[in-house]
Amino acid sequence: MLISIVIPLYNEEECIDLLVDPLVDVFHAANVNYELVLVDNGSHDKTGELIDSKVKENSKIRKIWVKKNEGYGWGIISGLKAAEGDYIGFMCGDGQVSPQDVVKTIKHILEHDCDMAKVRRTKRNDGFVRRVVTQLYNGTIPFLFGLKSRDLNGTPKIFKRAHLELFDPWSKDWFIDAELMIKAEYLNFKIDEIPIVFEARKGGESHISVISAACQFLQNAFRFKTERKFDQWKKSRLSSLQADKVRD
Repeated sequence: MLISIVIPLYNEEECIDLLVDPLVDVFHAANVNYELVLVDNGSHDKTGELIDSKVKENSKIRKIWVKKNEGYGWGIISGLKAAEGDYIGFMCGDGQVSPQDVVKTIKHILEHDCDMAKVRRTKRNDGFVRRVVTQLYNGTIPFLFGLKSRDLNGTPKIFKRAHLELFDPWSKDWFIDAELMIKAEYLNFKIDEIPIVFEARKGGESHISVISAACQFLQNAFRFKTERKFDQWKKSRLSSLQADKVRD
């Protein structure tokens, strides 16, 4: 099975070597048939040039260029649309998930009967404020939407390629993770979570303002719950599922 992992990168010139090289080494050691889709998400530094170098070195690495940064979610969506794997997924580009845990997540979905495999960060080695805000977020969003997971933003998230059309993601910002989890719950997908330790950032600096991101999360959550777009998505998915039953 070809596994495509999408990694959006925005001004991550200090992090690319520390992220990509160990990941590739572990993939080869574990005999994973992989494709890395590195998204230059509108960077202004040398991120694009460094991705070009990786592409030249390794035929299993592809580059997607987003001219203007429209958000973390848009970088992911752009990469997922271009991914060619039988299974596709995405992860952050900060190197806080070990390559071994990425492979563990990949092997889990290949060996178990689940619709999505993702990590659950049981221990976090990031700042106090970020941990507190994350706990509030992971308590509020599941309460609003009846979700079982308590680590919505844990990545990698990996699922069958056919599920991308069902998800039809549209969140261009950090709400992309919550959107997919909400939709997966609605579709009654079986989601398996692999516990991991969330490591400290490998290099570079985070581009997230934690407080503003948390406010944005909550704002988007209420908008997502009340806007007609989600209702329209649910109706279209119901119609699609009914059509599939008729064909069967």
